[in-house]
Amino acid sequence: MVHGAASLPVALVSILLPTVFMATQTIDSAEDYVRALQGVIGNHSCTAKYKVAPDLYGTLTSFDTTKYKQAQYLDGRGTNFSSGGTAVAWFSDRLSLESFLNSEDSGCCGPNIASVGTCLCRIAQSVGVSTVWIDWPGFPMLDFEYLVTKASFNNRTSYGRVTHGRPLNLIQPTWQNLLAIYNQTFSSVFGNGSGDWEVPSCGPTAAVIDTLSNSIGQTGWDSLLARYPLQFAQLGCTKLGCENLSPAKLQSTFPPQALCEQAAVVRAYLAAFLDANPMFDGTGVSGAAQQPEFIVVPNKHIGANSTSAFYFRIMDGRPLLCAKNSTAGL
Repeated sequence: MVHGAASLPVALVSILLPTVFMATQTIDSAEDYVRALQGVIGNHSCTAKYKVAPDLYGTLTSFDTTKYKQAQYLDGRGTNFSSGGTAVAWFSDRLSLESFLNSEDSGCCGPNIASVGTCLCRIAQSVGVSTVWIDWPGFPMLDFEYLVTKASFNNRTSYGRVTHGRPLNLIQPTWQNLLAIYNQTFSSVFGNGSGDWEVPSCGPTAAVIDTLSNSIGQTGWDSLLARYPLQFAQLGCTKLGCENLSPAKLQSTFPPQALCEQAAVVRAYLAAFLDANPMFDGTGVSGAAQQPEFIVVPNKHIGANSTSAFYFRIMDGRPLLCAKNSTAGL
């Protein structure tokens, strides 16, 4: 989706010094944010300043161009849990959205940002992706969209219909919050079960919650591997994670109650299907600034019902290489 650049109204303030200041623009809707971001890209200046409404959030997604013309899911990996799908999508809050508009160092304004590609690099780096050419299974040719939407931060899931009057719900991914809603994802991942294997309705036990809550990042993951070597080995999990774990593999290896009673099984499920990789620390914040993180559960199908701040096409299978702190882009 490509939209034309917006011509944004400004208010000039005259003062004694021969300097002209731009009044702060208030962004209240996803559509306003789309126009503002398109306006700053290639504008060669960060003089305009923007304030984004606290209920606006954004996510970078992708889709397979051999099959679709626009993003299909909030997270482009989709929901095929046997082939790299995920039950969550990660969102950035208004602080990040404002940075993309206002910051020459980490955003999309200023003389170093001449294209959507360089803006994409900045946004990708802000969410921890250093090279925007991700070899996800089943996605031989990726295009990218940055989606902006209104959402409500209430630590609830977003099952059911989402409308203007009923926006997405956001969860801060602490151990407590993630484990509180984790069993709501079972039906999405396992469907109706298989044979005698019935989808459980229980949640993790207090002992499991305590064990995982004290498992912080890679060190915590490694500690769990050492503590439960047999269970992790049965699921094919390694120091790098559980990349090849499928719902069928888990069902054929452990009974349903293990998803509530065995810490290793719960942790493997979170890693494989809820994007809680070995570095996940369960604090709900990230980076040196300790900014809050947000997820949406489930990874909802969106089709054409999205507000795209930009659409970037990777041409001819070439990667968009985003070197750290670099402005290089395709």
